[in-house]
Amino acid sequence: MIKKLSTIDVLFGVISLVERNTGLRCYDDLPPKGIDVPFYVVDIVQQEPNPNKLEFREKYTLAIHSFAEGGSSVPVLEMVQELEEAMTERIELPQGYYLRDQVSTGLQPIMSDETGCKHAVNVYDFIICYGYKVKV
Repeated sequence: MIKKLSTIDVLFGVISLVERNTGLRCYDDLPPKGIDVPFYVVDIVQQEPNPNKLEFREKYTLAIHSFAEGGSSVPVLEMVQELEEAMTERIELPQGYYLRDQVSTGLQPIMSDETGCKHAVNVYDFIICYGYKVKV
């Protein structure tokens, strides 16, 4: 039976890759108050079918938020650079699924929150094959 990959598997594949390659914590939601910056947060933006003639595929779009100390954009931009380097490796998926594409779709404008914390968002698309079509 052909089964789509759980969004949770994609989310935790990204979280583990970011933590392993940057050395910073990565959360799937904003951490509780009192957690010091820097850290990353991953959000699921969208999941949609992306089939072609040969494969059953799904496209997952995730936003990776970088939070750093404020005052200057330099610390958050350094985090963005570390993240971009970390994401040059492929995320790990359960057996039976193939990562067809892992691509950055860009950096959104840097923001500041009321505490002075700087916040940047990188968006990534992941196209994952979960089965092949067969002509009978």
